[in-house]
Amino acid sequence: MNARSPYFSLVVGLLTFIFIYWLPFVFVRREFHLLPSLKAALQIARDRLSDSAFLALLVLAPVLVSGLLPPDTPLLVDMLISVVSGIMGWIAYIYCIEVLQEQPPQVGSANSPDLQH
Repeated sequence: MNARSPYFSLVVGLLTFIFIYWLPFVFVRREFHLLPSLKAALQIARDRLSDSAFLALLVLAPVLVSGLLPPDTPLLVDMLISVVSGIMGWIAYIYCIEVLQEQPPQVGSANSPDLQH
């Protein structure tokens, strides 16, 4: 298990980066259906791939830093990296929320203006 531990944090970081728009999409667009919201969020992430360097920095930098630390790193340093990682994750979510608020809902979605009365 210890041999796979560094890979686990890297995989979690990559999955967080891939699904970064999903949680903001669910709450901004109020689309709580699992598969439609996931599909839409992944489509947005794919469409904005050229603009994703900022998100990659926020989400993946702490994972890379913690992966480069030696195994005997003091607990305080690990905790500090964890706190910084959490803050950077929230900044990434706020960025995604702002992006989603600037985009109009797609026609035919539950929140599009033509379906609301």
